[in-house]
Amino acid sequence: DLMHANVSGFLDEFSQSLAADILNIHASDLLPPVERVPIGKGVIDWNHLVPRLQALPNLRQMTVELRNPQPDELIRSIELLSA
Repeated sequence: DLMHANVSGFLDEFSQSLAADILNIHASDLLPPVERVPIGKGVIDWNHLVPRLQALPNLRQMTVELRNPQPDELIRSIELLSA
């Protein structure tokens, strides 16, 4: 879960040290202290993170996980992750 890794301060370590073991990711952005928001609407540096996610050798699925998702927020989040 990217948001939990970011809250804990271990997002970079998470994506590096567990790279071969990561199969699925729950993706949401973080609005401190712990609110899930659409991708690009919080504090996670997606420009830095997306290339790391693309390099994960065994990643099979990414799930956008929002608290109260609206269709436009889901579409925008998916577009940003796909770009």
